[in-house]
Amino acid sequence: MYSALLAPEYAMSVASVLLSMNDTTLVFLHPEDALVPSPTVVQVTIKSDGPETVDSIAAFYMAQHEVSDLVTRIITAHLHAPIPPLAMFKGNSYTLVAKHAYWRYGLENLHFMWGKENVQACKDKWTFVFKPTSVTFEAGGNISKIPNNHNLR
Repeated sequence: MYSALLAPEYAMSVASVLLSMNDTTLVFLHPEDALVPSPTVVQVTIKSDGPETVDSIAAFYMAQHEVSDLVTRIITAHLHAPIPPLAMFKGNSYTLVAKHAYWRYGLENLHFMWGKENVQACKDKWTFVFKPTSVTFEAGGNISKIPNNHNLR
């Protein structure tokens, strides 16, 4: 498990990006925010651990802002110091498994622009697997945590 705390300097304005589960997004990183020499684009996919259920959707919704911030910090930190190809991050109610692989299509077939400025494609694309470890729900005005029996692969 990769459990390093990501440096605060990687908390940039793109942290306000809200990523969705079971979707692929292109995240554009501005040089001033990401502390990189040129604008960079990274392909990011967040997947659920299994079939979407009401519990898994609710768990992601409750952690969506935190997960989006963590993903942004991970991809930015990776631009400065490579993260292992497989890493695991634990939150209070979830585990996020991060994998990166060479992004051949983005590097060889796509050309990105930010206004008139060229944007460099990151050499790696990222896939994050969201695994809820507990589900929070409201019943009768009370918030309860119930262990999730979801099979963690």
